[in-house]
Amino acid sequence: MSLPVSIRESVPEDEPAIYAHWINCLANQRPFSKLDTNWFSAAQHALVERLLSRCRVLVACDPEDANQLYGFVVVGWRQRVLYWVYVKLDFRRGAVATRLMRKAFENLGEIPIEYTTRTRAILYHQERWRLEYQSHYLCEESWRLKEAS
Repeated sequence: MSLPVSIRESVPEDEPAIYAHWINCLANQRPFSKLDTNWFSAAQHALVERLLSRCRVLVACDPEDANQLYGFVVVGWRQRVLYWVYVKLDFRRGAVATRLMRKAFENLGEIPIEYTTRTRAILYHQERWRLEYQSHYLCEESWRLKEAS
């Protein structure tokens, strides 16, 4: 089933939802679920803030209400690195993630996309989207952030 969706560039009003979904998704995954919640949330918030300031963020939304977000994708380094893709549970069978990925990577052709975080959506679409795992990109971002503080 294909859901009516608009894909647009993120605006500052989208950021609270992006932070909340990104950090909550990570916090519930191993090994992060065993960490101190306050420390983890603060560290991840700083990392997400840094990435959002440097990356392209596209959101999928209701075509009639641009404030009703269905999901988002965060890409960087000349749109060749996928940092995060998220779709709300109610919209996961509507091809929302696929449309976000197509828009984000529309000019790559057959070049593989590198990704930094293993989520169910990414693992499910890994072969179809030509994804290659590169966890060190996210680690490098974390170290750059630590050195800057």
